[in-house]
Amino acid sequence: MNVCGECDLWKRFEPGGDYGICMKNGLERAFHDPECDFIKVGEVDPDGLAANAPGAKLDKGKLKAHLLADFGPALLKVAEVLDYGSGKYSPHGWLEVKDPEERYMAAFWRHLLHGKGKDQESGISHRVHACWNLLAAITLEKEGE
Repeated sequence: MNVCGECDLWKRFEPGGDYGICMKNGLERAFHDPECDFIKVGEVDPDGLAANAPGAKLDKGKLKAHLLADFGPALLKVAEVLDYGSGKYSPHGWLEVKDPEERYMAAFWRHLLHGKGKDQESGISHRVHACWNLLAAITLEKEGE
């Protein structure tokens, strides 16, 4: 179930579908009930400024993706695996692998079970290879799973 975009309490039964349930009152219906008092009025400035006021930024409640920078050093190591793989195979070739979820999860577990050591061939940590394989599997997982 995913959020319709109007209210955190209205969930769709199927991604992209037009039928769901209000998590507040349990009513099932097509789209969101416009009478619901939990409707998001739109994007909101965290300081209550109007959208057109100087200094307004309508980002209250939005994902703080910039916090990924905390993992910068680790992500650079994962980028080393991607760079190594693009030389060994082809750039972006991993996107075309058949049965990717099964194969990347198998590689994830192989590398994870090796522990803290380094991969003999690449010289990169098995844990970093495991992270790359998990990211690849997540990226390529089928919608709705």
